[in-house]
Amino acid sequence: MSYLGAPAWGYGWQFPKARSTTIGNDGREAKNPRIKSQLATYRARLDDGSDARFKGHFLPFGDYRRIPGKGRVLLTGDAAGHAAAEAIATGRPRTALPAYSRVLRPVHRALHMACWLRPLMFRA
Repeated sequence: MSYLGAPAWGYGWQFPKARSTTIGNDGREAKNPRIKSQLATYRARLDDGSDARFKGHFLPFGDYRRIPGKGRVLLTGDAAGHAAAEAIATGRPRTALPAYSRVLRPVHRALHMACWLRPLMFRA
C-alpha cells in the first residue's frame, strides 16, 4: 500500500511480508529536510509498534532505460525481475530482450506519465 502525504512532499509505503513489514517514505529532499522524523510520525500513524532501526537510501526518480538491456543481457530490478524471468524462460536468448521490452511497455507508460505529472503534483 502507498499513501500520499506521509512525508510533507511525497508518499509512504507499507509492504507486509511473512515475518516483517517494510515501511518507508520518499519525497523531494529539498522539501523534506526532516524526512527521518516524518518517517517516525508515519510509523506511529500506522501503529507500527516496533523498535526497528531506521536505514535509508536516496531513490532515483524519472530515469529508466527504455530498452532494458542489450543483446542477451537484461536489466532488472525488484518489480521487473518476474517479467525478466518469464522472458528468459522461453529458452531463446535472442528473443528474451524483445519479449521483456513488450512486457515492460505498460510499466514504461506509467513511468512516463508519472514523470509528466510530477511537476504538477509537487510544485516547488
